[in-house]
Amino acid sequence: MYLKSIEMTNLQAISHYVIELPETGLVRFSGKNSNGKSILRKVLVKTLNKQITKPDYRHSLINKNSTFGELKLTKDNGDYLLIHLERPSAQCFIELSTNGNIVKRGMQDKPIHLVHEFGFHYNEKYDMPLQLFSPGDPQLYVTTSRSMNAAFLNSSLVDERATTAYDTMTEYVKTINTSLQGAVQKYHALEMVLENLVFWNVDKCKTVLQNLERIRQVVGKIHYPTITDLVDASDVPIIDHIYTPSLPDVMEYREHTLLIMHSPKLPDVLEYREFELLSVYSPSLPNVIPVPDVNPIVVYKPVVENITMPTVISLHEPVLEDVGKQAIDLYKLSQMKCPTCGQSLVGEEHIHES
Repeated sequence: MYLKSIEMTNLQAISHYVIELPETGLVRFSGKNSNGKSILRKVLVKTLNKQITKPDYRHSLINKNSTFGELKLTKDNGDYLLIHLERPSAQCFIELSTNGNIVKRGMQDKPIHLVHEFGFHYNEKYDMPLQLFSPGDPQLYVTTSRSMNAAFLNSSLVDERATTAYDTMTEYVKTINTSLQGAVQKYHALEMVLENLVFWNVDKCKTVLQNLERIRQVVGKIHYPTITDLVDASDVPIIDHIYTPSLPDVMEYREHTLLIMHSPKLPDVLEYREFELLSVYSPSLPNVIPVPDVNPIVVYKPVVENITMPTVISLHEPVLEDVGKQAIDLYKLSQMKCPTCGQSLVGEEHIHES
């Protein structure tokens, strides 16, 4: 496998030129100064020693009448290395094609390893490429020291592709680990979010919301009257004693009882209506003929002493005689009528034999 062609575009004085190389033999470039004889070495060396990233070095390689410059090296198997240069660093890149697989990297991605993979060796300690020399460069094993010879020998014995691939793989592994850690953190975060998720029945919530809305409408129509502030009421003294009226002397009495509403069983009479005896009426009667004796109803007026503490008085219900007839007679007398004949006792002389 050997280098088959070199293609240069817009590099210094060369607008476009393609050099076809033979399989064997020695190739010599000759010409006047500033005709582009050393441009190939400059582009490769400045790319290998990373000076291509500096604007001054990069701008000096691009044709002043063009916005970009390119160097393309192609092998006999079709693999190629393309170095694309522009004045803005962000537009520069290196493209490597190996067995039909194309890898493209910008200058910010440090694409020097692509140049190493293509087959160029460079010793960073002595700042010298292994395949490219200038007339003033030290000649290996002629003008170089033993340590320098050993360093270049080690460089030639080391598989640059394997080393570069290993370094690339290491970077990929670091990137994958970083991405994996980020993914694990996101997974844990999503797991915590999932644990704290609350699932709601949307249809049920809508039904509850509709019921609450109806309740709100009903409650909103309730009238709440405005109540004025109440004036503080004055203190009302508590009755702390029992009023005991002075009662006149009454006739003899036999039974002690608490005044209650008593409804005796009355005998059947011709006609009578229920009435409530509110008070004992004692009218002033004129002088009339004596009427038959009527058993008077004893008016019970107990003597009530001053009571300072409430006492429990037992309820006594006396056994009364049948006073139905006396009650009817008393009612007729209160109407100024004779209980015997029913005639009026006032106005005419009324004589009745008992």
